Amino acid sequence: MRELVIPEVDINIMSNITQVIDRIRQIKGDILIRRYPDYLISVEKGEDVLKDHFSVSSIDVFEFENRIEIISAAMLLNYVKENTGQSLHHIRWIERRENQNYLILDNSTRKHLELVENQSDGGKSATLFGVLDYTKTAMGSRLLKWVIQNPIRSLEEIKKRQDRVEWFYNNRQSIDKIRSSLGNVLDIERIVSKISVGKANARDLIGLKNTLINAEQIFGYLNDIESFNEFVNQDYEQNDVISLINRAIVEDPPLSIKEGGIIKYGYNQKLDEYRRIRDENREWINKYQVEQRNRTGINNLRIGYNKVIGYYIEVTKANLPKVPLTYIRKQTLVNAERFTTEELELHQAKLREAREMSDNLEYEIFMEICQIILKKMDKLYSIANSIASIDLFQSFAMAAMVNGYVRPEIVEENVLEITGGRHPVIERFVDVDFIENDLHLNNSDRRIMILTGPNMSGKSTYLRQNALIIIMAHMGSFVPASSAKIGVVDRIFSRIGMSDRLIKGESTFLVEMIETSRILHYSTPRSFVIMDEIGRGTSTFDGLSIAWSVLEYLLDPEFSGCKVLFATHYHEITSLGDSYGVVNYNATVKDWDNRVIFLRKIVQGCASKSYGVEVARMAGLPDSVIKRAKEILSDLESNYGSYISMLAEQEVKRLNKKIGGKINSESNKTILNKKVKEDDLQLGLFPSPYEIIVNELENLDINNLTPIEALNILDRLKKSISNFKQ
Repeated sequence: MRELVIPEVDINIMSNITQVIDRIRQIKGDILIRRYPDYLISVEKGEDVLKDHFSVSSIDVFEFENRIEIISAAMLLNYVKENTGQSLHHIRWIERRENQNYLILDNSTRKHLELVENQSDGGKSATLFGVLDYTKTAMGSRLLKWVIQNPIRSLEEIKKRQDRVEWFYNNRQSIDKIRSSLGNVLDIERIVSKISVGKANARDLIGLKNTLINAEQIFGYLNDIESFNEFVNQDYEQNDVISLINRAIVEDPPLSIKEGGIIKYGYNQKLDEYRRIRDENREWINKYQVEQRNRTGINNLRIGYNKVIGYYIEVTKANLPKVPLTYIRKQTLVNAERFTTEELELHQAKLREAREMSDNLEYEIFMEICQIILKKMDKLYSIANSIASIDLFQSFAMAAMVNGYVRPEIVEENVLEITGGRHPVIERFVDVDFIENDLHLNNSDRRIMILTGPNMSGKSTYLRQNALIIIMAHMGSFVPASSAKIGVVDRIFSRIGMSDRLIKGESTFLVEMIETSRILHYSTPRSFVIMDEIGRGTSTFDGLSIAWSVLEYLLDPEFSGCKVLFATHYHEITSLGDSYGVVNYNATVKDWDNRVIFLRKIVQGCASKSYGVEVARMAGLPDSVIKRAKEILSDLESNYGSYISMLAEQEVKRLNKKIGGKINSESNKTILNKKVKEDDLQLGLFPSPYEIIVNELENLDINNLTPIEALNILDRLKKSISNFKQ
């Protein structure tokens, strides 16, 4: 559950904060509100908290931009301290992460693309994380999850990552050795965190030592590789920690750190003296048992110990007549009696004292060792970061080798050229060869692809696979394609799938519109947008109106200028393919023996129809329902075909006029004669063609029309009305 920590404020301004909270909940989902006492909130208080925790004389070192950031950082630190009851020494610094450094993915996009969690059970199976996760360490796995959700935008950094992945890709023998060593690496970050909050035990330190030894081996393998210099050519001082733990901690220590047995002999002179006393008393007890057997003649007399009564002399019932009067009865059993003596009690006290002193001193020594290790915390975190990064790169390389990925070319040019692209997740789960598809978009004449085709034909897969390929490329990973040239992208948006948030009173359609609104407001010429079936959550008229208008908005460079994959069943919208920057593609199918065969191939052009009725038949709807659906569809198509053609023609003219008359050559030949075939159409946009005629007449520039042009327009409008009446 996410928590939002806010100050306790005056009731008069609470309404404004409530609006902010509601907006955060729209974006982030359900959150728990925690109120923080306002007397703890001020810039001065925040500065004191931060300076005290990080031991700095000025908070200027943190590059805060305003007072709100100071207060927020201090509030968060204080809040975590109070709720954990720990000192949080392992929180070492405050780092600013600018959005401009990362390819931004909002929560909806991460969810739709199933980057690290699938939508069925929230697990990692059937996710991009699941496909790419060949990591061998917990640190590498965490880093992989972070990198997937936060791809970078720096061309230089992406290429550095690619170089490291490529080295692993080309050096199979080395990757096997390094993966073997990585398999013996424990979670350094977790161990250091446990040490910091006093939760570590001696086994953690042994694990840290062995991990650092394996880290040395890994760095040694990469020591001469230039692209890994920043990870392996550093003064990590790990030898100091290895040497300390080697000298101090036994190889197989007990789990408890308060019962002794964890510090080696020779590490501490005082501890060794306590142990000598303890061992001498143990030896005395062994000798005392022999003496008492000889004294009493009881051969099976034994001296034992338990935590309840301490040391005791046990004699069987048959030998009780031989027990000396100096024995003090301590415990009665069924078949024996237990005794003690003054001498035994004296030495037990000495032994108990020596053991307590020894155990307490061992605990103190152990905690001192932990404090020494914490002084190396920065170095240890640096080692952890290097190991995690190396693990990440080898994981990318393994995924590339196993799945046949290639290194994409990352460029500043605003283009997307993907040849033979594949969906990285789905191809792992299909029994047949995945059908490859291309994508060619740029920032001028191929900016928006309108994608039509029936359900189940692969449109959604195509949309998602291209978004995932772009994300993988920005992670520094190789990608599932024959080749790829990808311009740096600033944001990826997706409007895919059906979901509602009933607990907040948000229907499926409202959620769809909220996500669409976010796209229209925040997309830029560097953004990549995938939209699937915009407008399907409402009536046909409303849906087509919204879808058409959204596409116009995205097409207009004045508003967005982003690159878009726009999948739709509203075939009328394909008429915008005559506009500059829009191309029509469709997911191909084949009719054969009264069946629909999905070819999964994306080709240029418009789909002939949606095949919705055929898909319904495949789902097992009754024959009578299928027959009647075909009859209704035929009537709808014939009635609305003509005026949709007129609408499309008007819209193409308007859009091209706005952007300077840039129409591709094929459009110039056909635009005035274009008619949308009746079997290409679904339900139309408006209830009547007459509104369209009126709009066109209103927009006519009569003063600049020749008589011939006027007659041609009048003739065309008259024919359109006649066609509609038919």
